[in-house]
Amino acid sequence: MKYIIVLIGILYFSSCSDSEPSQCIEESIALFKKENIGSANKYILTFEQKGKTYYIFDYGIAFDATAQVVDNDCKIVCIYGGFRLATDRPCDNYQEGISNAVQIWPD
Repeated sequence: MKYIIVLIGILYFSSCSDSEPSQCIEESIALFKKENIGSANKYILTFEQKGKTYYIFDYGIAFDATAQVVDNDCKIVCIYGGFRLATDRPCDNYQEGISNAVQIWPD
């Protein structure tokens, strides 16, 4: 019986996935869509890297267009594009190890 409980616990925790958007990500996506309806060259991507899910909110082609890479907890991992001289989180090597990149907006 003890082994069955341990097995159920292992199955339960291994079924939990970081790939499902958190509530803050869903809210961020909804806000980004609302603010950028009809805007050209703006998009949201999701990708996996080292077993974690990330999102890219790209603000498009503009004078200082930047994109933010955020994790599933809405923490900014890095920023790329535009004039990022003032940022302490550049995305110089963010593409290494990316898998399953999918554009989620616009559909």
